[in-house]
Formats: sequence, C-alpha cells, structure tokens
Amino acid sequence: MKRRERTTAVAVGLLAASYNVAVNRVLPPKTHVPANFAFAAAACAIGRTAARLSWSDLGLGRTEAGSGFRLGAKWSLVSAALVVATAVAPRTRRFFADERILRTSRGEAVYEVSVRIPLATALPEEVVFRGVLLSVLSRSHTTATAIAWTSALFGLWHVLPTLDTVRTNPMKDVLPKGRLGYAAAAGATMPATAAAGVLFALLRNRSRSVVAPFMVHTTINATAYIGARLSDHHRTGPRSPAEGDAAAREIDRIGSERQHTAFLKQRSAAEGKSP
Repeated sequence: MKRRERTTAVAVGLLAASYNVAVNRVLPPKTHVPANFAFAAAACAIGRTAARLSWSDLGLGRTEAGSGFRLGAKWSLVSAALVVATAVAPRTRRFFADERILRTSRGEAVYEVSVRIPLATALPEEVVFRGVLLSVLSRSHTTATAIAWTSALFGLWHVLPTLDTVRTNPMKDVLPKGRLGYAAAAGATMPATAAAGVLFALLRNRSRSVVAPFMVHTTINATAYIGARLSDHHRTGPRSPAEGDAAAREIDRIGSERQHTAFLKQRSAAEGKSP
C-alpha cells in the first residue's frame, strides 16, 4: 500500500515540476487558465487511478464542502485583514507597487481578481498540493510529515514566479544586484509560501475539504492584488533611479516654463512703458 502511494506522490511531484517550468517559461499567459485546469485534472486522475483515492479523499467531496466553506469564510476575513494591514503599513506598502500590476487596465484587473487568481492559481494549486499530494502522502507518512513535504514543495513551486517578480517590484531597490539579489528573493519567498502551505494544509485537514484553503488562498492573492492597484496613490519611501530622473526632468521643465513666462511679462511691461 505505502509503495503505491509513494510512487503516486513521485509521479505527481514530477508532473508538477515539469508543468511549473512550462507555465512560467513556455506557455503564453492567455493559455494559463485552461492549462492549469488540465494540470489539476491530470493530477487528480493519477491520484484516482494509481492511489485509488475517492473524491472525499481528495478533499473534493460534496459532503465536506459545507464545512470547508464555513471554515474558509472565517479565515478569509482574518487573512484579508492581515494583507490590508501590510498594504497600508508605511514600511511595507511600497512593496505592493508592482509595475506589472500598475500597468494593467481596469478590465484586466477585474479579470485577474475574478478569473485568473481564483481559477488559474488558487484552485489548481489547492487541488494538487492540498488535494492529491497531501492525501497520498498522508497514507504513507504521518500527518506532520505529509504537511511538511507538501508545504516545502509549495515553496519551491513559487521560485520561478518570484524571479519574474523581482524585475518589476520595488523590492529590487533593496536587494543586492544581480544573481545574489534573485537568490535572496527566492530564499525569502520559499519559507513564506511554505508557511502559507502549512496553514492551507491545516485548514484542509480540519474541514476535510479543499474549499477552505481555496477560499483563503484566493482572498490573500486577490487582496494583495487590489492593494497593489491602490498602492500607487500612497507610495512612500525612496524612488527608483528612473523615477528620480523623471521627477528631476519634470521639475526642470516646470521651472523653465515659469522663467520664460516671467520674462515675457517683464518684456511686455517694459514695452508698455516705453514712449
């Protein structure tokens, strides 16, 4: 029995590793929603056939969905409050101002919050990590070990997206330059996302449903995205060199226009007084 579960876990893990590279480096963004659904469905199929897991085993049973919703609603409020507190705190709010998010239109922002985050990010990740992998590993290991493994893998899952984020997030201004900065960002993100994975796993085990972690996962990401959209109105802290140069050019332009206007007024006044 344990051998079957371990083999299944390895198969799903390899599938996740391969797909992580594909979705972050190969597939265009417009394909991410259907591709992520296909990835989650493939992982479920492996769990159902290879490990003989039921829908309830995977955390996808109808009976457990109600308890998952109730627990998820409570923790979603807590999670949203924590993200908002971080987004408005003077020391951390400038790190929400990701250039990729600030450049999106209002329609694109609505799509991100209502479609991509819940359906292309939170749902597939919860189905794979807290559904298939956690269920399979819990059969061949202790609960603590299963949570530790799935959370560590969840942290690794976010390394490639973090490397992309460094290029457009204000964190690049406080990190070392070059590869050391990328390594520092990845090193900070991995334990943070792994800790989130532990929380999601505990919610899933307590409610016996992936609905709870799915709701909290969606809330955290969506609230952070909205915070990023609003952060440009409250940005603090040092500007980047590019922003500083742009601001200096704007000040010079305004000063030159004022000097030119004052000169024209003086000349007009002088011509009016001349005989």
